[in-house]
Amino acid sequence: MITAYLLAAPPPGLKRQPTIIKSLKRQLTQSTQKLSRKGNTLSTLTTDPFNSGDCTSRKSRKPLVVITGASTGLGLATLKKVAKDGGFRIIATCRSSSMARFAKEGIFEDDNIRLRELDVTDGRQRLSLIQECESTFGGLDILINNAGIALRSVAEDASADERMEILNVNYISPMRLIALAIPGMRNRRSGKIINISSAAGIVGMMTVDSKAASSKDTNSPYSGHYYHMERLIRWTMQHSRATPETIASSILATMKARNPSLRIPVTFDAYLLYWFRRFFPRALYHWLMFKLLPSSGNWGLPLRRPRS
Repeated sequence: MITAYLLAAPPPGLKRQPTIIKSLKRQLTQSTQKLSRKGNTLSTLTTDPFNSGDCTSRKSRKPLVVITGASTGLGLATLKKVAKDGGFRIIATCRSSSMARFAKEGIFEDDNIRLRELDVTDGRQRLSLIQECESTFGGLDILINNAGIALRSVAEDASADERMEILNVNYISPMRLIALAIPGMRNRRSGKIINISSAAGIVGMMTVDSKAASSKDTNSPYSGHYYHMERLIRWTMQHSRATPETIASSILATMKARNPSLRIPVTFDAYLLYWFRRFFPRALYHWLMFKLLPSSGNWGLPLRRPRS
């Protein structure tokens, strides 16, 4: 308490009496030595820079951010970008089976980084994480829901278990994590929640299941769809100007923004789909989107692969 008081602005009377401050410092030093002395050995009292400030003003510490799914892809790029910025304390999370990836990427715990196991579908791990943020690290300031999985498949081919897994990982579990984070943010009257989505969050897209795409059943009514969509997605990924690093830069800018927009498209296809949906009549929009898909006129017919 005395240390915190000395860091704050002293009352007017103390400004004119520097000897009082020196006396207080001397008394604090003597008290610390008495409390820390064990036999003839004097122990040095140290504080963890990561959770220092949990009992002081929030202005005296760096904001705390949690990133889910931080061991690979966009989550990893965001972790590196935010760590390089140096303006935040980061709790990077991933499943236990992926923890080794941090070391392979040269990421270890330091003054600004903590690594935690988190399966977003595990209620106990979610609760433990948020409790640690609130009770040990002074409160969560920014939650980045990045962890997610993809199933590229038509509805007829997806199993019930696959649908439920997608729903649990991508929607239900992030919502439960948000529900745990909100009370602390509300009490502090500040906080940000950033949910990472894809262009599919703007409009449903007919995509491709990689397992089905490699199927040799060319008589499937979806064989043409799978084959051509797989090629389109591969080509798009290879020629896209957006990278995990450029998207991570947008995430960092959103973290720093005072009043960010509710929805922020950060890739060309997200911008394009957003404005198409906003200004095109619905019937024309869906007709055009279907026609732009490769060989959509042949879907439902036996697949005829082009000669290599």
